[in-house]
Amino acid sequence: MNFLTLWSFIVLNALQWHYKTYPSTVSIGDEIHSVIWVRPNTDGTVGYYFNVTNPVVILKNRKIISGKNEYKIYYTYSIFSTQPVTISGIGFRWTPKKGKEKIYTFPPLKIGIRLITKPGDKPFPQSNMKKILLFNWDIIILLGLFLLLGIVLYILKKHFEKEEAKKVVLEETVPPEIVAERRLNELLTSKFYQNKRWKEFFLQLTEITKDYLAGVFNFLAPAETTFEIITEMKVKKITSSDLNMIRVFFEKSDLIKFAKHQPSDDEVNELLDMAKKIIKLGMKYHGV
Repeated sequence: MNFLTLWSFIVLNALQWHYKTYPSTVSIGDEIHSVIWVRPNTDGTVGYYFNVTNPVVILKNRKIISGKNEYKIYYTYSIFSTQPVTISGIGFRWTPKKGKEKIYTFPPLKIGIRLITKPGDKPFPQSNMKKILLFNWDIIILLGLFLLLGIVLYILKKHFEKEEAKKVVLEETVPPEIVAERRLNELLTSKFYQNKRWKEFFLQLTEITKDYLAGVFNFLAPAETTFEIITEMKVKKITSSDLNMIRVFFEKSDLIKFAKHQPSDDEVNELLDMAKKIIKLGMKYHGV
């Protein structure tokens, strides 16, 4: 077997080290070994430094064995290339007990690639081939799972959109008077009504009546002031008594909502009766 042995002996401050790498020519996927001996003369720690950025070089294993006044660092890696490869960035870290960490690397190594096997050569390791194929299949399976998850989420989104659309259609087919009555009944069971929190209660009550008027008489009541609502209703051909009732209801409600007016129970009941009459005006004038 053709081995490349690189030896060096370096004395830097209180540190001695040498290394070797073998073999110098390999078939694709064969293992290459680099061994570093470190003999420090002071206290400190030795660490890995395998900063090889070439993508065709795959690190397979590394370990450090410490002995009496000596460390051995082993790197095992393979090359997956059809062309000779120059490797740099292999070495170790040395951190003295007193001082800063230093990194030592040996010179770039040129590894030849043997594409035609000869008698006695090790074949391309089948275990490596299986790992590569398995890695590729893992990526394909993972991408497939993400694609499947995306399809499922898309189908669920469309399903819920259809269900929401059905709910909207059902709500639209319910007469406005029924919708308003349901909301009013819910409001009468709320904590606002039970605890006599009249400001919050009348905010909700006027919202219900405005939504009803907007749906039945076709104008933007929720966004309008009391004056604007009365102005709109004047052209809707309703009686003066009904128009006056709407005006009184919204003006008194405004006092409670914005002027901190505390109504009596009789005032609350009177305004509730007005609200119930307002949400029946559509039936009176339009039959809805």
